[in-house]
Amino acid sequence: MDDIRLEKCLEAIYEQASASLPPECRRDCPMLRAIGDLLVGVKSENTERISIELGILRGGEWKCPGLR
Repeated sequence: MDDIRLEKCLEAIYEQASASLPPECRRDCPMLRAIGDLLVGVKSENTERISIELGILRGGEWKCPGLR
């Protein structure tokens, strides 16, 4: 559950920081890029963990190819 909270916290930080910048500056902002990269990693780990807990992913293999 702490991982999900971390993910939601990072999303909120990213959205708040993104909203404080003009749209043309968002792509080149190193802070947003770093937070975004971290958020992608956390989301990926959470998705994998949840998939394992639900029995969708086992031993690195998807049990149901349609769920990729």
